[in-house]
Amino acid sequence: MIKQNSEEKEQTLAEEQKQLQDYKNETKERMAKYVSGGHDTIGNPIKNIFIKGDEFVIYEIDGASSIESMRVYIRTEKKDDIMLLKNYQSMQDEFNKFRSVLYKTNADSSYKYKAANAFAVALSGNKDVEKAKELLKAITEEALTEYKDTQSGRLWYLCGAVVVSVLTALTSLGFYVMRTSEFVATNQGLMVFVYASAFSAFGGLFSVSIKLKEILIEKALEHFKYAIYGAQRLLFSILAGFAVVVLIKSRIVFADLTSGNDNLYALLAICYLAGFSETIIPNALKKLEGMTKNT
Repeated sequence: MIKQNSEEKEQTLAEEQKQLQDYKNETKERMAKYVSGGHDTIGNPIKNIFIKGDEFVIYEIDGASSIESMRVYIRTEKKDDIMLLKNYQSMQDEFNKFRSVLYKTNADSSYKYKAANAFAVALSGNKDVEKAKELLKAITEEALTEYKDTQSGRLWYLCGAVVVSVLTALTSLGFYVMRTSEFVATNQGLMVFVYASAFSAFGGLFSVSIKLKEILIEKALEHFKYAIYGAQRLLFSILAGFAVVVLIKSRIVFADLTSGNDNLYALLAICYLAGFSETIIPNALKKLEGMTKNT
């Protein structure tokens, strides 16, 4: 009887070990399927693998918003081991805050890699959840700070452009008010250039306003330097307006606009377009260069 009980225990133990080994092998097989270009267990296409351990993988799926694209998959080698799942659940509040900030700020993917490394602290090694929370919180604050600095830099850039536009507008307004004075009457050519500078600056300001979100901000620069860059962009627009006046007055392009005061508005419209676009004048000069080479 004792021998029979012993054999039954050994058989039960062997079956349990086999089940444990089968579960462990199944875990390895599932984890092996998590690769870039593959699919997760529910069929989502995997875009990137941020970090991968023996019992967890942090990855990004394709075709989802930034707030939903980052996923965590946990599969322990021991069926009844719930420590990793508990650690993950402990991180959920900070993780949700991080994803919310990621969505609002449209931060780059480097922050996802940083967050994945913070998760790894809670899911591997010493499994220090508190340290992982602190890291994830710091990463969230860093993303917010960078976003605020970027927006501040862009506003300074816009301010520099606005200042130049206001100065040219005031100058042209002064010339218009004094148009009957002897100085302006004897310097009609100068008045055309003043008007051209104002309209080309308006075009440049409109362009800056539209493309403000596309402007790259360097972290190391001080804010007032962005204002200088914005002013520089408007100065290029004004130079483009001057080039338009010279090209038209010299009858190289739009020769019909050189006769009569009624064509002044058409001239100013072209100056506006030249200030708005950064390619009109360079393209025109390239065409002229090609024409001179052919002649």
